[in-house]
Formats: sequence, structure tokens, C-alpha cells
Amino acid sequence: MIKLYEAVTDSYPDADKWIPPFHVKIGISTNPAKRIKQWASGCPFPIQGFWTIPLNEVFSIARRLEHSIHSVLSSYRTKNEWFIYDDYDTYQSMRIVMLSILAAHHQLHFNEMEKKCKWNDGPNWRESKKG
Repeated sequence: MIKLYEAVTDSYPDADKWIPPFHVKIGISTNPAKRIKQWASGCPFPIQGFWTIPLNEVFSIARRLEHSIHSVLSSYRTKNEWFIYDDYDTYQSMRIVMLSILAAHHQLHFNEMEKKCKWNDGPNWRESKKG
């Protein structure tokens, strides 16, 4: 099954809470954990974790959804599938935009789409930063 993933990095890994900016990678993969592991070694910031959202789509439609999300978020794009948010409220707002696009495509209520999201702790996840 293809999944959309949103990996979140931590610019200040030694802090007790997440401090902006937030570097986020948005992509699709049948195995997001493996995909993230492939590029994480070259990432300048530790990966705290990633959200996954199952897409019951063929690859070409999943790719179009991914491109739609990238287009809508383009003002935050730094390079390719990487985006940067200067504060937590912006990060949360852009997550809502992304989920709204997916919910509209799947003809689901936003809350139903949000329930499909799953958080996956990354290798650098610290429980103290939760919430």
C-alpha cells in the first residue's frame, strides 16, 4: 500500500521542546520507514519522527496527490520535497491544509482523514518533546 509521509526534523535536538524552524519532507512510498532511512544520513538535522497516511490509490494517482500538496505548500518549499516552517502554528496549519486536500480527494470528513494518520517515532525522538 502506498503511503504519504511527512517526516519532521529537529533543528535543536538538545532542547526540551521543539524549536522552529521545522524542516519537513513530504513524499510517498510503499515503505516510508525504509525510504526515510535512505536519505536521513544525509539530512543535516535529526529526524524526530514521521506521520504516515495510507493512500488507497494506484501509484500515478498517489503521485498526483503528492504534487498537489507540494504545489499548495510551494511558498514554504526549500528544495524538492523539503519544506520549512518558521513556527509551530504554521507547521500545524500546513498539516491541516495537507489533510484537507487528502480528505477532499477521498470524500471524507477532515476528522476521518486525521484518524488515518499514524505517528512513527524516529531514531532521534525524545519523549520530553511530545506535545
